[in-house]
Amino acid sequence: QEAIVYCHVRGVQVHLTLDNGQLDLIEHRFDIALRIGAQKDSSYVARRLFYGRRVLVATPEYLAHAAPLEVPADLSSHPIYLVGPLKGESVDYDFVREESQKSVSLSPHLWSNEGTLVVNRVLRGGGLAVLMRSLVEPYLQTGELVEALPGWEIEGDIEVFLMFRKHVWIDPKVRAFVDFAMSHIPARVRAAAKSG
Repeated sequence: QEAIVYCHVRGVQVHLTLDNGQLDLIEHRFDIALRIGAQKDSSYVARRLFYGRRVLVATPEYLAHAAPLEVPADLSSHPIYLVGPLKGESVDYDFVREESQKSVSLSPHLWSNEGTLVVNRVLRGGGLAVLMRSLVEPYLQTGELVEALPGWEIEGDIEVFLMFRKHVWIDPKVRAFVDFAMSHIPARVRAAAKSG
């Protein structure tokens, strides 16, 4: 989002709309959409921006006073916050560490389609959250949040795409913006991953 806001491409004026719904590009007169997860609509062109890694995070204060958390199975003793969409009452995650893999089914105490709401909830120290690393990297850098199961990684990254209608590609401003986003956003994500 930050890279999009600071897009400096001659002749391109950015109008940024934030909405967690799958808004129709034609109905809302959008040139480009940023979408998370697999995209099946063949009427749009999809350009993969990056793969986002998910992390399990909490505040140091919460972990210091909460029930022990050493292996993925211990998660059943903790409040869990997730970002949707949620299909059913629980979500299955595979945690891997070296040659070991553990599958757990998490029933969230709070689920929301708004990522910043979940971030703010976990920052208040009430539990654990599974979030994209790029969303919580600033808080990991400052130590406000930490990875709750060090050494364990959540298997399966999330794909993030730029979506646009096929005919808008002839617009040089759209091409310029897509080129800018493709060259700047993945680099920022890679830099954040290396710093973590």
